[in-house]
Amino acid sequence: MSFTGGNSVEYEYAANGTKLRTVHKTGATTLTTDHCGNAVYKNGVLKMLLNEAGYVSFPDKKVHFYLRDHQGNTRVVADKDGNVEETNAYYPFGGTFTSTGSVQPYKYNGKELDQKNGLNWYDYGARHYDAAIGRWHVVDPMAEKYYSISPYVYCANNPIKFIDPTGMEIEKRSLKEWEKLKRQVESQRNKLQSSVDKLTAKAEAKGWNAEKLASKIGDKTERIASLNSSIGTMGTLEGSAQVYRLSHAVYGKDGGLKLNAGTNVIDIKFSGTDNFVHEMTHAGQFETGDIAFERQKGLSLAQDVFDEVAAYKAQFAYNPSSVSGLASTSVANSFGTITPSWVHGLSGGTFYVPGSTVNTGIAPLNINSTRADFINAYPNSPGVRALPANFILRTSYPNIYYKR
Repeated sequence: MSFTGGNSVEYEYAANGTKLRTVHKTGATTLTTDHCGNAVYKNGVLKMLLNEAGYVSFPDKKVHFYLRDHQGNTRVVADKDGNVEETNAYYPFGGTFTSTGSVQPYKYNGKELDQKNGLNWYDYGARHYDAAIGRWHVVDPMAEKYYSISPYVYCANNPIKFIDPTGMEIEKRSLKEWEKLKRQVESQRNKLQSSVDKLTAKAEAKGWNAEKLASKIGDKTERIASLNSSIGTMGTLEGSAQVYRLSHAVYGKDGGLKLNAGTNVIDIKFSGTDNFVHEMTHAGQFETGDIAFERQKGLSLAQDVFDEVAAYKAQFAYNPSSVSGLASTSVANSFGTITPSWVHGLSGGTFYVPGSTVNTGIAPLNINSTRADFINAYPNSPGVRALPANFILRTSYPNIYYKR
């Protein structure tokens, strides 16, 4: 990139978008900044060692801490003794309206601000962002996911609600949280597998018969298989053209899935890792066409009791007590006891039933379900019986949003 007067800046990236080098030329002066993992070198001299909490400066080897807000914006930089070195207050699109000090470059969304030669652009990896106008300077590489939005718009013009951690996809939370949840699911699977392996080795050493070994293992093998399925579903969502974001419900309260009609982003709302596994299972059901969404209100369509049975079984595999402790007409203390009747009995029998808030069908439904299928799922609904004889959800329902 060239500026008036012969000044220039060059950026070098790895194939995955990681910044490797920046070369600023101002008159006869050249400043080369190399990024080697979390180490930042300027003209070959180590200047910063970045970490999740802040950074260590060199050569003085002082520790500096970031105080960030919910969007990852660096609001305060302080030293180890709590002395404030920098403060920033931002407009919604990232411009600063008050600022004291400027001891480091990582500011809005925690991204690096390049101020040399008056550029004032943030480096998001895939693109550079100009907070003064709230726009990117190149086309969104994932523009096909947001065909109704300009490819230069930042966060669908809604920076209060969304952040864009890579310059590619709109996400409520960073990928870091998703990866953390995935590691927790994998860790639970690995713990169960380790227990099964130890019990199997002990059985061989002590000569246990198959019946005794099975009683010792209990439902661990089934839980492992279910957790492997959940990990596979997470992989499906990661590779999907559909964009998902994470948001939080108060712990113990109901999560859920909802479509943002403006951006076509599906929000996975959850209150803990066990509930995340449950709601993420529903996201997987969207991928397979088992459920869809109504565009105007963003609520789910074709949700039936068997979808809930699958989600509660996935949740049980991660944390059995999070399911067995729920009040219903029976106790769900095994996979076999998580049944449609148990689901219907939750919340006093008023939640997962036809006509309730979630309007759960009692027979299987999907995007290809017909009028007859809906009558089976909602036998007492006059509206369903009024559907035309040739009704098919995918082609007949107005404003339906489904995985294509």
